[in-house]
Amino acid sequence: VYFIDFLIATNKDYYKFSKSIYFNFGRIDGIIYDIPKLCKQTLFEQQKLEEFYKIMNINFYTKLIIIKSLIPLIKLSKSPSIIFTTHNINIPKTYWNAYIYANTSLQILIKFLQEEYKKIIKINQIQLEYNNNDLYFKKYPGIIKKNKTNIKNLINIYIYLIKNKKINNKIIIINKNTNIYKKSDN
Repeated sequence: VYFIDFLIATNKDYYKFSKSIYFNFGRIDGIIYDIPKLCKQTLFEQQKLEEFYKIMNINFYTKLIIIKSLIPLIKLSKSPSIIFTTHNINIPKTYWNAYIYANTSLQILIKFLQEEYKKIIKINQIQLEYNNNDLYFKKYPGIIKKNKTNIKNLINIYIYLIKNKKINNKIIIINKNTNIYKKSDN
C-alpha cells in the first residue's frame, strides 16, 4: 500500500501511487469521488489565499491529477467506471468563492472526460440539489435536516452505478426527497 498526501504530492508521488496500485491489484474497476469539501462563506476579497488553494486542491486539482495518473489502470478493467459527486452549481452564486470555482472546474472536467472516453469508460455524476447538501444547511442553519439524503443511500447508488454496465454519461440528480432519484441526460 502506498500512502499519499494529496496536498503536497508531486508527479513522482502520483507515479508511485499508480504503480503501487498496479502491482497490488493489476487494474482499477472503479473510482468514486465523494462529496467535496466546503469552505467558509466570505466575500471574494476576504477569501484567504491559503483557504482558496486548499479548497481548489482538494476539490479539483487532486481529482484531475488522480484521474490522469489512473486512466491507464482503469482502462484495463472489463467494465471501468468513474463516478463524481458534485453539487448544483447554480445556487448559491455568491460567498462560496473557492468552492464554487472548484465545483465549476470539476463540472467542465467531467464533460471533457465523458466526451473523450465515452466508448471506453463509464463516467457518471451524482449531483446533490442545493437543498439536499451541507452547503444549504450551512447557509440556513435553522432548517430541519430530516429530508437530507442518508449517506447509505448514496453508497447504494455508487455501487449500482459501478455494477451497471449500461448507465453512462449521466447526471443522477438526488433531490430533497431521499427516495426520489431523477436521471437527466447530459
